[in-house]
Amino acid sequence: MSEAADLVRKYGEGQSQFDELVGFVKCQECFSTLMGEITEQLGNESDAAGRMASQFPEMFKTYARATGLYNDEGNGEEEGGDGGEG
Repeated sequence: MSEAADLVRKYGEGQSQFDELVGFVKCQECFSTLMGEITEQLGNESDAAGRMASQFPEMFKTYARATGLYNDEGNGEEEGGDGGEG
């Protein structure tokens, strides 16, 4: 069992804290590995998946695009701005 798999198993059983999951993430690959284990063991609707997405929004966006969970094709950046002229 990989370190990520073991960590998620312990979290799911209440033997570790969310902070331990956060501490595992050192890079995009670590995040992707951990999210893969979270979704496999706990489901993508799990509290842990949502919290990880909130904790690492840019890494989650990259992970979601790579796994097909998210596709922003055809959508521009929709951050701020009123977009209209009066």
